[in-house]
Amino acid sequence: MWTRPINLRGIVSPLERGLVGVAMAVAIVTLGLSINATLVSLQERLFDSIGNLRAPSLHGEHPIVVDIDRATLEAVGPWPWSRDKIARLIGLIADAGPKAVALDILFDGPDQRSPAALARGLADITGDDSLRNFASRLADGDSMLAASLARTRAVLGVVVDPGESAAAPDLRPVFVQGAFDASGLWYAGSLIAPATDLMSVSEGLGSLVLLGGEDGSVRQVPLLTHVGNYLVPCLALELLRVAVGQPFLIVDGPGGVLRVGDRELALGQNGLLRLLPHVERLPGARRLSAERILARDSDAVAALKDAVLIVGGSAPEIGGLRPQADGSLVASSDLHANAYWQLAAGAIPNRPAAVRWGETLAVLVASLLAALSARRFEPIRGVLVAAVAAAGWVMLAVGAGMFLLILVDPIKVPLAGIASFTLGALLVARDVRRRESRIRARFEQHLAPAVVRRIAEKPDSLRLKGEQRVVTALFTDVEGFTAMTNRATPEQLIEVLDEYFDGVTGIIVKHHGLVDKIVGDAVHALFNVPFDVEDHPRSALDCAIAIVQFTNEYRARPLAKKLGLGRTRIGLETGPAIVGDVGGTRKLDYTAHGTVVNTAARLEQANKEFGTTILIGHNAAAVLTADLMPLGGYAIRGMDERQQVFTTWPPGYDAQHRAHYVNAVTAAVREPGQARALVAQLMQSKQDDPILTQLAYRLAARCEPAA
Repeated sequence: MWTRPINLRGIVSPLERGLVGVAMAVAIVTLGLSINATLVSLQERLFDSIGNLRAPSLHGEHPIVVDIDRATLEAVGPWPWSRDKIARLIGLIADAGPKAVALDILFDGPDQRSPAALARGLADITGDDSLRNFASRLADGDSMLAASLARTRAVLGVVVDPGESAAAPDLRPVFVQGAFDASGLWYAGSLIAPATDLMSVSEGLGSLVLLGGEDGSVRQVPLLTHVGNYLVPCLALELLRVAVGQPFLIVDGPGGVLRVGDRELALGQNGLLRLLPHVERLPGARRLSAERILARDSDAVAALKDAVLIVGGSAPEIGGLRPQADGSLVASSDLHANAYWQLAAGAIPNRPAAVRWGETLAVLVASLLAALSARRFEPIRGVLVAAVAAAGWVMLAVGAGMFLLILVDPIKVPLAGIASFTLGALLVARDVRRRESRIRARFEQHLAPAVVRRIAEKPDSLRLKGEQRVVTALFTDVEGFTAMTNRATPEQLIEVLDEYFDGVTGIIVKHHGLVDKIVGDAVHALFNVPFDVEDHPRSALDCAIAIVQFTNEYRARPLAKKLGLGRTRIGLETGPAIVGDVGGTRKLDYTAHGTVVNTAARLEQANKEFGTTILIGHNAAAVLTADLMPLGGYAIRGMDERQQVFTTWPPGYDAQHRAHYVNAVTAAVREPGQARALVAQLMQSKQDDPILTQLAYRLAARCEPAA
């Protein structure tokens, strides 16, 4: 059984892990900001805009608002009215024969302003029973209002009281089918209801509660309010029940719906009805001034026949104005009328829990895909992709709201996607810059900084495909390296080689060379690649001299001296070579191929036969303007003819010494005896010269060393 955990570090790159981290951070922040007041307000306004698009296509019955406006107050008198005046209005409405009437007025307690009420109040103060008897013969507002209400199918308003639970009034029961969880409903401790005489003649009671959002605008109405052990419908819902002639409301608990007539109204998670744009702005909305009805305007009275009515007041003195979604003030009766119209049309905007969870998942997915796409796409294309994806989500949200009345947040997902893409793009840009910096730093280990800058600024100027160029190849090797490795610990060997290679490669780069590769203790370098280097054989020779000087000094350092680091031998030759990237898809290596490369490598090895440190091939020597020390012919393996090889003059060779040495080397081919005499004479003043020593050995053997 496989129990070894998977190491994602070997599968996912650091950049991808960083992008995933950015995506998760953006998602968490976005989801956390979803409760921010500013974003919530923006979300609500967008939902309002979607509702504006949907509302005109809905078909529902519009109730008539009987408006107690300023004209009515001027005709009847200032507010508050005595109930006999309201009774007169309701009586005239009842005479017109409406289908149902809801009163957006709270009748709290008994009447205090009718003549009978005033007489009773005076009797209570004075204790005069005659006044109480007299009150029975006066106009009683409660009795008159009850009589008017009894002549029509009326729904009275109640308000919730957040105080302690109290006995509920005589409410029409709400029939619940199956298990129903009312914990999410709007809750209140008790109700403030009309007097018992008025409730007894009404067809129902409806809550007048209108809920304001964080900006104070009324956008929601509780369809059902949980009061103690009772469920209280809103005014519009109770009016709809009375209008369709249903004896009580039916709640389908498992289905989460209200049944009113042939309508099934979704309760949603919290039983709130979100209001669409104000009903006055919609076709078919009607409003009648109560003053026209009191004046018995025939057209106004005729309009009430078989209509659904809501009686309320828009006059500021009544105190019933509420801010709606667009910030304007409207009468609360208009908002209840709006709720009735939506219920009649079955238009209940819903925001199910599944949608909320879906948005959360979409935020996570959008953040992740947007962050990863920042790596896949170029900036401009990535911005276009992100913009199209964001627009697609907004269109999805608009479509869901318009056609399905499902409210999908149009903000969070695009916000998360755009933010994640932006941060991901910055992370990718930083990674690219970091990689470029690393590549540049690494390239500068092979090339001069000026050459690297030129490649970075003009990448097209760098030709990496195969081409033939005249190059100068330089090969180095450490004498006695194998023996040194046996004397050194791994830590000591690595330390010595690190400092050694750092010095050698730095010198090569400084002299405009390319460090081709490091193999074991050897360094292979090329000059005149990938760009042209003027007088590259001279640069290579100067580089070789500098390497010898550095390595001689480095050998004197404590650790190198302790390990016995050998001297560095160098081979150098100029000639044509094929250069370019070689390797395939897995690994590319910019290198050179040709006789010149092999020759430089064999010249480096031949140093031990000539006693030299730097051995220069005849092609390089032919183009060098420097005065070089000839070493004679040398049979290089792989070449048909012997090649003349050279080195730099050792220190201490004056003009006389050089002339004497040249004569000896010239005579070595045809007159080896004379050459031996000349060398022997020269060695008297240069006893420790390894070049003369090796030349003497070759002359003694009367042969030349073979490659």
